[in-house]
Amino acid sequence: MGVKENIEFLKEEISNEEKMLEQIVKAERFYKKFKKPLIAFAAVATIGAMGYVGYEMKKEQDLIVSNEAYLKLLKDPENSEALQTLKEKNPILYAVFEFKEAVKNNDAKKLEEIASKNISIISNIAKYQAASLLRNKEKLQSYQYDQKAILKDLAILEEAFLLYEKDSVNVAREKLKNVKENSIVYPYAQFLLHYGIKGNI
Repeated sequence: MGVKENIEFLKEEISNEEKMLEQIVKAERFYKKFKKPLIAFAAVATIGAMGYVGYEMKKEQDLIVSNEAYLKLLKDPENSEALQTLKEKNPILYAVFEFKEAVKNNDAKKLEEIASKNISIISNIAKYQAASLLRNKEKLQSYQYDQKAILKDLAILEEAFLLYEKDSVNVAREKLKNVKENSIVYPYAQFLLHYGIKGNI
């Protein structure tokens, strides 16, 4: 390598070092200018991360405690301490327990109370179950017209039974035609439609 090439190489190295020093100076100025906001951001991010981890740990602990309380209630439904723990730590699981007990005890009033809480599927099924226990045609109809009704076809079948009992055979048959073919109750609806007669259904 000649002297000329060596000089060019050294110039390029010096130029690169100058650029690097310039970047360091810029970074240092940036840091000095935004030191407080950067520290504040880092602190907030750290506290946020710690808060999130703490929240997730609490959620996990609440789940363990509520599952233990639920298992206790399955053995002893009268355990008031376990019931209170479940109510505080896991309201949805508490509603499931309430629903199970209300169905077991044929408690239509409790089922209506659960239905009014709007706890997704549990409230939806509780609404149907209460109307069924009360043998209330209007409530069964109301449930059928609810777009979120999960057991709509079962409510139609139930209402048809009530109509047959009141000798409203033609109305019952019209109702049964609304049961969808892909429904699990479709065979029963068809049976009633063809063989359901007064006094023998």
